[in-house]
Amino acid sequence: MQAVPGSGSKLVVLASSTIALVLMVMLARVALATWPTADDYCNRVLVDGAGVAGALRWLFFEWSGRLASGVPLYLAFALVDLPAMRWVSFALACLFAFAAWLIALLVAIEDPPLRWPLSAFVFAALVLGLYQLLGQTVFWSTGGIVYMVPLVLTLLWLVPIRRIVHGALPRKGTAYGFVLGLAVGNSIELVLPILAAYVVLVVPSRWENLSAVARRALRLRVAGVMVGAVVLVAAPGNYVRAKVTPDSFRLEPPYVVAQYLHMLREIATIAWPMVAIIGTLAIASLLVATRVSATRAAHERPSTLREAGALAIGASASIVPVLAAPAQFAPRNGIYLLVFMLVAALVPLVAYVQRARWHPFVSAAFIGLAGAGTVVVGAPLAADAGLSDGFRDRLLTRDRALRQTPEADQTDATVPPVGLPVPRTLHFVELDSNPKQWNNACTAKYYGLHSIALDPTVR
Repeated sequence: MQAVPGSGSKLVVLASSTIALVLMVMLARVALATWPTADDYCNRVLVDGAGVAGALRWLFFEWSGRLASGVPLYLAFALVDLPAMRWVSFALACLFAFAAWLIALLVAIEDPPLRWPLSAFVFAALVLGLYQLLGQTVFWSTGGIVYMVPLVLTLLWLVPIRRIVHGALPRKGTAYGFVLGLAVGNSIELVLPILAAYVVLVVPSRWENLSAVARRALRLRVAGVMVGAVVLVAAPGNYVRAKVTPDSFRLEPPYVVAQYLHMLREIATIAWPMVAIIGTLAIASLLVATRVSATRAAHERPSTLREAGALAIGASASIVPVLAAPAQFAPRNGIYLLVFMLVAALVPLVAYVQRARWHPFVSAAFIGLAGAGTVVVGAPLAADAGLSDGFRDRLLTRDRALRQTPEADQTDATVPPVGLPVPRTLHFVELDSNPKQWNNACTAKYYGLHSIALDPTVR
């Protein structure tokens, strides 16, 4: 992160950092109150039995080709036992904050003084707008790794790509660019439409103006993404999973369109604050877009409307891969749609701000909005942290009792339900009364029990 000189700039950096720190402390409080659930137990059992390499083999041949996110996923479960996984949740919250900084870097690529207040604003917007998705995409160890790692990798890839397209020379070696592209392309299929849209719709408009070095760097970065994506899509696990999922690869247009619209409604319903934020920013961007295109500097760079349009199209298409198996859709699949719609809405606005007479006031506006967002989200985060503490205490008590079970491998254990309301930022799947249910089976294996079930007599 890069500060800028001047007393005013120091105050901006201080205010922006303070807001980000307050948000981070609140997120850390929630993260450290989490407890593993559902897939976490299965992942730990898988790694215990097969090791990291065996778990990756299972992933590739039985579930998905996401090796780039599978490596940190299984390493985390190999190195950290379940009661301590809250520290992984804390690390994921830090990664979430880092993503906000990368978004500011991506959007304000030519305006370093604006990056600090913009990053504080983006961080607050992400926390407020994605509030009901945080439990599954940030704080839940399995879901957080699956969604946060690709988000950060995608932003790390896009920042230098946008720099190069805007005329800068690549800062890292070509090997680094290829490897990063490989990781991004293999991380999760939901980001591929975003990358493809930016490359196809923006890069050609600037190709003739790029140096040979820049072109080579772009080719290698894109080639890395393509190779990673081929491995991701060709993995046998994708098709094994599809066989047990109803309506997989059902491609009738009316069905596909209906499912896509259903997904959009579900995402908008659960993340309506982010939809409102994006809509407001988009209106502001459209109002200033004509002024941006009229400036001389705009003709020396890619059109901000072209860039925003490419990102918006890619974001809208990011949930299309889910249509291959719509039964597996969950609103959390829309996180990249929401994040990159936010980016698209900010691009023209920030481009105009850079050349506006009232540029000095924009930093204060972003800081003020970030502070307001932090105040708004502070109370629910504190309440959720308190509720999560209660969950963790009860599940820790359950954990200790199960670890002390005599002759565990011969025991059919029963446990009472937690019996607490689930906070919005906690992903929790309770055990079932059926010991053969997959969540129960993984939990029983983790504790070395013959079986485990929820006590049906306790309410």
